[in-house]
Amino acid sequence: NTSTNVIDALLKAVPGISAITTGPNISKPFIRGLGYNRVLTLYDGIRQEGQQWGDEHGIEIDQYGISRAEIVKGPASLMYGSDAIAGVVNLIPAVPKGIPGKLSGDALTEYQSNNGMIGASASLQYKKNSFVWSARASAKNAASYQNSIDGRVYNTGFKETNFSVMAG
Repeated sequence: NTSTNVIDALLKAVPGISAITTGPNISKPFIRGLGYNRVLTLYDGIRQEGQQWGDEHGIEIDQYGISRAEIVKGPASLMYGSDAIAGVVNLIPAVPKGIPGKLSGDALTEYQSNNGMIGASASLQYKKNSFVWSARASAKNAASYQNSIDGRVYNTGFKETNFSVMAG
């Protein structure tokens, strides 16, 4: 799904999830009307707590490196603790694939016309027997968006750069 962040992509794919948005790149998940410190956000099972308290802190995860998301709603979310009373959003990173013993990779780009956002991501990966490694670099850059009613809305531009490495 084309979106400016990973939470907006989930909104289009999963029923029962909404978001509060305080800018073009900041969205926080809400499940059944509860959000912030009532929705637990995980990255491959690791708690991501930097975004849950303030309005201006979004999910700090590279959307290009996510292969799937697991959403837990209802009473089952209490297995994760009291801060998951509304639910859990577990973002699962991509696992290296490809032909064993061969270096492989991928690249993608996107453009959004409303704010001129240009996004790009590239990864390299290697797999041999039980050893794997992967590296990904991503970047997004957007200007302040504009519309016919308000004209240019200043201070809505953003720049994001992510690097990740995995070995196992």
